[in-house]
Amino acid sequence: MEITLNLPPKDWYRNTSVNDLSYWGLDYPPLTAYQSYVHGVFLKTFDPDSVALFTSRGYESYLGKLLMRWTVLSSEW
Repeated sequence: MEITLNLPPKDWYRNTSVNDLSYWGLDYPPLTAYQSYVHGVFLKTFDPDSVALFTSRGYESYLGKLLMRWTVLSSEW
């Protein structure tokens, strides 16, 4: 979600100085990436630290975990 939320779509699948593909590169189709973007907008509303581009690595909070679980459940619907 961090990538789709903080980078332009043209950079989602490219290795750049801000998009380390070996760490968190997108490996799913563009439609799913846009779904991830929508979830990222939702998370940013309630817990912006959970989708910050660099500082979200290793970030854990109770609210963040609940919101991440919500993204999984909403994807199933």
